[in-house]
Amino acid sequence: MRTTSPKTFISHAHDSVELVERILDLSRRLRDDGVDTILDLYVQSPRDGWARWVDRHIRDDDFVLMVCTERYYRHVTGEPVEEQGLGVRWQGLLIYNSLYSGESQGKFIPVVFAEADRRFVPMPLIGGTLYNVASDEGYEALYRHLTDQAAVL
Repeated sequence: MRTTSPKTFISHAHDSVELVERILDLSRRLRDDGVDTILDLYVQSPRDGWARWVDRHIRDDDFVLMVCTERYYRHVTGEPVEEQGLGVRWQGLLIYNSLYSGESQGKFIPVVFAEADRRFVPMPLIGGTLYNVASDEGYEALYRHLTDQAAVL
């Protein structure tokens, strides 16, 4: 069992106001339960710039939650997306390079808020565990993963 609060970066696309609210709710719930979540929405403008800020968190944090949606998938995999934002595309490149360089796949955790979004998990993470955090059971399973607690005692 983990004795320190796991530092957990949340990587996501700004698909919609509703999705951003769900991501904030997830982050707040994890924080209330003792998980130190890092989210771009909590930062106005990093002193060293967004690229370095993201790089540091993807490299140094214990976990990276990847909120898988169609928009996120398209950004991460380099497919064309309307309203091109560079943030998620950069995060995807860093994540892919981390995996290619030998970083444990277990650090990068795909999460969804809808069962239909399972199909938007990037290929390098297909073999890992996916968490649907729309339900209490899915949230609990993710929380246990982040805090290194067994599902049963």
